[in-house]
Amino acid sequence: MGRAVMRDLQNSIVTTQQQQHPAQQQQQGHHMEQRQQAPQQEHGAQHSTSLQQAWTAVQLPDSPSDAVILVESPQTTQPAVTDPKQPLLQPSSPVKAAAAGSLSVQPCCAGIRELNVLLRLALPTIVTTAAQQIIIVTSQMFSGHIGTDEMAAAALSNTWWNLMWYILLGVSTALDTLGSQAVGAGDKEGLVVWSMTAAVILTLINIPMGAGIWYGDWVAQHLFGQGPEVVVLVKQFCRWLLPGLWPMTMAQLLQKYLQTQGLVNAPAVASGLSIIVNIAASWVGTDMLGLKGVAIAATATRVLLLVMMIVAVAVMECKAGRVCCAWWRKSTWRSVAVRARAAVRSDVLWTYLALGIPGGVMLGLECASFEVTTAFAGFLGPAEVAAHAGVFAIT
Repeated sequence: MGRAVMRDLQNSIVTTQQQQHPAQQQQQGHHMEQRQQAPQQEHGAQHSTSLQQAWTAVQLPDSPSDAVILVESPQTTQPAVTDPKQPLLQPSSPVKAAAAGSLSVQPCCAGIRELNVLLRLALPTIVTTAAQQIIIVTSQMFSGHIGTDEMAAAALSNTWWNLMWYILLGVSTALDTLGSQAVGAGDKEGLVVWSMTAAVILTLINIPMGAGIWYGDWVAQHLFGQGPEVVVLVKQFCRWLLPGLWPMTMAQLLQKYLQTQGLVNAPAVASGLSIIVNIAASWVGTDMLGLKGVAIAATATRVLLLVMMIVAVAVMECKAGRVCCAWWRKSTWRSVAVRARAAVRSDVLWTYLALGIPGGVMLGLECASFEVTTAFAGFLGPAEVAAHAGVFAIT
């Protein structure tokens, strides 16, 4: 019985469609043609529209008043237009948006605007990255005023430091990926958790890297082929550099924490101040303590950079109202404890390591491919390795 009713209903619909007026069928064909041409006209339209399906009730002929069927009908909606004044986390390029007609600007103007956005992000990041290398260049410059052996010792120590540092830097690149994904998804808590995970892992990796720096004299003797005089100086220089390894790692971590949110000015200002402090400290340290004073100046600069980054992050978070600045309250520490437990979960740690370990190996090998030239220059003599390292650090 039910099948017979459904069959009669289908026959009634077909009969009704065949009895429509020819002019009405022509009008429907015209509408269908316009709907097929709509995607082609979408590129040049000022405001793009999208088709969404809606349902309309239609009365069947020769049927009771409560017998209706549902058919689909097109409905246009107006999508939201991205504000070009908000460049951070923008899903589409201003150039593409202008070409599609969603922005009332010319493509050339949009290109200039996008270049401006890139420069506002890139220039502070360049300053932040260059500051790390300038500390090394400064130490080699001031050690060169002491003597040839001292400059050779500083060059070899910085070479060995760079290898350890780039491995740590490569492991920290996992935060660039995971933190950016969290910010893009609007998950600020996720960014905090990933940053804590990075802090835990990088702190643990600091232990073997610090041990490598501690035995820098053995490396200078057996790998760089240096004599006893230079080996003693390398030992002294490396062991005074060691206290700055962990502060520099944490400062780098906090810089990435801000940079993934588009806050690049604070790390650049802190890095710029560290350059000035390092030059002044190296000047004073060289006059007072000789080569040891140069290494102490570099370590003190890295510790100061960490302090400045902690202050910068605290100020940014308090201004945004995302954290409670009352550190003495139990609720503040309870919130920190919850995030810390999430950061040391096994699945979270393995996810970070799956990205961080390849990054550390990649940057470590890249650094070694350049620094190996300093190692070979060391077999030529202290003067040669000092000259090589001085030119290599500048270029």
